[in-house]
Amino acid sequence: MVDPAGVRAVIIVSDRIGNVTRTRYEQLVAEARDLINQMAKAQFALGDKALEIEPMRPVGGSMPNGTDDLFTAEESLQMFADDIGVARSTVEDWRWTASRWPEAKRKDGVSFTVHKIPASIQDENERWAAIEDAPVDAARARTTAAFLSSPAGYRPRPDGRLIAGRRCTRSAGGGNRQHRAPAAREP
Repeated sequence: MVDPAGVRAVIIVSDRIGNVTRTRYEQLVAEARDLINQMAKAQFALGDKALEIEPMRPVGGSMPNGTDDLFTAEESLQMFADDIGVARSTVEDWRWTASRWPEAKRKDGVSFTVHKIPASIQDENERWAAIEDAPVDAARARTTAAFLSSPAGYRPRPDGRLIAGRRCTRSAGGGNRQHRAPAAREP
């Protein structure tokens, strides 16, 4: 293949990704997406349980049933975390994210991580819109965490590549990954 500038380019299309065929890879991705959807539902359910144990209160807020409580919120959540075998910070993360996304506003097929990213948006309508109106990775027909890494998010260009919104930042390990075929080796 020769581009308009006369530079010769070689396109290598691999029929394998890692140790599996491209077809098997696509099967694994489909199965993994189903598992991610199940994980999101489980994480929200666990967050809802933590909210039942300790509802969200304003910082410095008083306990609703007086001073006879046996445990602080931190102690209750630590006990719950210990009893289910996870770190308290994980329970707190589930609880906070679940508190920001009432069940009716949770988008099926979108990961818990993608819900967590816009959870810090204070305005509820803006938060709901962040999930509903999020750009979708057209090549894979899914909303990804990279798209929502800022309130501005990413938007697709006409050629399908992604460009960052005005306020977009990339976190460590985030952003857009481009998969490239390995360079051909000379003998």
